[in-house]
Amino acid sequence: MVDKITPNDGAATDEFGTSVSLADGFLAVGAQRVGSSDGAAYLFNALTGAQLFKFLPSGSGSVRFFGASIAVDGGIVAVGSPGDNDNGSAAGAAYLFDSGTGNLISKILPADGAPGDNFGISIAMADGIVAIGAYFDDEVATNSGSAYLYDAATGAQIMKLLPNDGASNDRFGADVAIADGLVIVGSDRDDDFGSSSGSTYVFDAATGTQIAKFTPVDSGNGDRFGGSVAIDNTTGTIAIGASTNKDFGINSGYAYLFAAPTVVCLADVNGDGMVSPADFTAWIAAFNAGAPACDQNGDGSCTPTDFTAWIANFNAGCS
Repeated sequence: MVDKITPNDGAATDEFGTSVSLADGFLAVGAQRVGSSDGAAYLFNALTGAQLFKFLPSGSGSVRFFGASIAVDGGIVAVGSPGDNDNGSAAGAAYLFDSGTGNLISKILPADGAPGDNFGISIAMADGIVAIGAYFDDEVATNSGSAYLYDAATGAQIMKLLPNDGASNDRFGADVAIADGLVIVGSDRDDDFGSSSGSTYVFDAATGTQIAKFTPVDSGNGDRFGGSVAIDNTTGTIAIGASTNKDFGINSGYAYLFAAPTVVCLADVNGDGMVSPADFTAWIAAFNAGAPACDQNGDGSCTPTDFTAWIANFNAGCS
């Protein structure tokens, strides 16, 4: 063991260590039960263990679970507060703090936040983008879930991510990760291979296009695959946890590794390196042939809904 980190004001029931994040010489730690579950977050020097700042949620309210999720990167500390009530009871919020000064940069509230969404239940940050999960969002269906992307410098909303096949109680957004232009979103209650077997989605961070959906070949009832996700920005490997998998007994758990899919320009159907009206003709040909290029929404099939997806991909363009 290198060190044991404790806050200067630790107390019973604080749940210090609810969430942790490590980057750039900083250790950020959430303590979601501080102050009757208002919550708190702490920033430490990762080399010395010295406490630098203690962050607290703003405004009135209680049971906000500030610190339920946390991320630190690029001089910014992002803290999720899924019980925040600015948009209604447990609608959720997230905060961005300057790791150098401890000052609040912005408080993030989704434009369409609603009671019970639990926005901020998961959070991740990389390359100036903050990814935030809201696993009880109802836009697709009851508690189907969603994830959002924000500009870390300004707190401005960039886009909202939704799965192509979301359904009630999927809890898309249970966990999030972001690196190398990819956003990974866990959906631990998805039912593709049995009740709460779980799944995980991969999106292009630049366009919001769904690139892939992962489900393990041995998935089964209650595995909750996607309850935790991570991505290595060096190797491109994606790690996905299934904490209640039963391979070694009830709730023994499992973790899986997947190779990150390659980000491609879906709108460039004819592969000429440009996005132009000629790609529409190419898409029609792919549709008629049932070719892989027809699948513009990443659901693994070729249907008329892919035309709408192609239009969205065309409008988004390719970098």
